[in-house]
Amino acid sequence: MTNISIYDQVVNFNENEESEVVLTIPYLQEEFRNWLITTRDIKEKSADDYLRAYESAYEPLYDIVGLDLYSLLRSFLKEIPQNTGNDASKEFAPDLVRIYLETLQEELAKNEDTYTQAELRALMKYHDFIVEISGSRADKVSTKPLPDEEEFIAWLEAEYKMDHTNAKRIVSSIKNMDLILPSLVRDPMSFVDVLRAIPDKDKRERYLAIVKQKKSQISAKAACSNKTIQNGMGNIKYYLHFLNSKL
Repeated sequence: MTNISIYDQVVNFNENEESEVVLTIPYLQEEFRNWLITTRDIKEKSADDYLRAYESAYEPLYDIVGLDLYSLLRSFLKEIPQNTGNDASKEFAPDLVRIYLETLQEELAKNEDTYTQAELRALMKYHDFIVEISGSRADKVSTKPLPDEEEFIAWLEAEYKMDHTNAKRIVSSIKNMDLILPSLVRDPMSFVDVLRAIPDKDKRERYLAIVKQKKSQISAKAACSNKTIQNGMGNIKYYLHFLNSKL
């Protein structure tokens, strides 16, 4: 199989195809929505929120990136394979989304008010959706394991007599909160990274208390309910107790 450079394919696409109207909805929108509901256990209303967040992020990102993600994905996933009889282009489809995702993350690093965490999560989920439907070997980004995830699940089951399903839900909640909560450090560390790096129980408690004080700011940027944040904070306490048990 020929190893086709993604950049060569983008250039060739732009040279050989006429420019089309930029569409600000995700390519395979309904399929993405159904994927969120059926494979990520996301409620219908929340799935619609993801679509709106994706759309709100796409237009300003397009102005920076300059690539029509909708048409390029359609080309890489459908048109090129049909025209060539070769599925090689599908392997590179997630890289197209990653260009947008990395641009968003770069803009957030410059100014945390440029995009919301809801928009970041939407791009990450969409990337992983494209990974799955393309059959690509690319790493997923929104399903990164929680550090010591399996050990934590086993600890929940043993310490709190929790069933495996509920333990997994707590893990999923903590992962989502890690995308929402500020880390309060300048280094590119997430909230969970900082929590794990603190070597003292009392200091961990104080760190969590300081982050909680940012509740109004967190709610505004997260585009989720206060109840979701409150439940997430409660689940983080489980992880805090788990980390402390290892000291």
